[in-house]
Amino acid sequence: MTPTEYAAKYNLRATVAAYELAMTENGFRKQQLHTKNRRQPSTQTCRVAQLLDFIRESGMVPPEPIFFD
Repeated sequence: MTPTEYAAKYNLRATVAAYELAMTENGFRKQQLHTKNRRQPSTQTCRVAQLLDFIRESGMVPPEPIFFD
């Protein structure tokens, strides 16, 4: 599952989806355009989207992301 598919499945705005995936909004938007040969999402980002999908389907709330400065 790509980050774009995750956001579409749960009707999330780009800001919310980027926050849950612990990435910047600009980075998320660049990955949304991967079908136009811009930038493909990384394997790790796809895995995080898949795990967040599993958490939501299990009826749980995804944890707050951890950001390191």
